[in-house]
Amino acid sequence: MTNLRLVLRPGIPAQPITGSPAVPTVFIQFKDGLAQTENEEIIEMLQHHKDFNRVFIQVEEGVKPAFEANKSAEPVHVLSDIEHGKSVNRRGNPVGVNPDASKKMQEAINEQAKAMAMAMLPELLKAVQEGQTEKETTVETSEETVKEEVEEKVETKPKNKTSKPKSK
Repeated sequence: MTNLRLVLRPGIPAQPITGSPAVPTVFIQFKDGLAQTENEEIIEMLQHHKDFNRVFIQVEEGVKPAFEANKSAEPVHVLSDIEHGKSVNRRGNPVGVNPDASKKMQEAINEQAKAMAMAMLPELLKAVQEGQTEKETTVETSEETVKEEVEEKVETKPKNKTSKPKSK
């Protein structure tokens, strides 16, 4: 039903011999499961159709239908030219990417990222503050450790004996 064409009133071709004019066909085209119209005559014909509320439903203005973000029944095509056994000059969207859906998805991702960042901010600030105090204590202890090690080396360092040159 995603690309359904529903004929509401069949057309009649003109008959010049009898003098009857042509009557155009009245139809509605569903594209990707949706059809929009503001023509009251077509809306009334749809409401009286035998498949109303079985094959298709009416959605009022302001109500989000469950199938608003459904994918197209037509697969996305990627065309490429092949030269010397290699694919060159690719055209089209990659498989599974619906441009409208990707915009909505990106907006949702941005909103979620902002919410997550705001939730994580207090924890991050606390961690940064704790990290700075740890670094300060680490620096202080390492300076003390270095001083102690230097003092130990100085104390344990053997004294050089000066040797006198031998005379012959």
